[in-house]
Amino acid sequence: MRKGLIVLFLLLVLAFGVIGFVQDNPDQGVIVDDQQTSTNVSY
Repeated sequence: MRKGLIVLFLLLVLAFGVIGFVQDNPDQGVIVDDQQTSTNVSY
């Protein structure tokens, strides 16, 4: 049962790492669309 908890913890850390990576690199996902629409509005 301890091993299962460790695996769950590692999966959580991995998920948070992926989320942080996507937020740091706006080349991927919906963040790009948000930036494009905001730049289009500013022009």
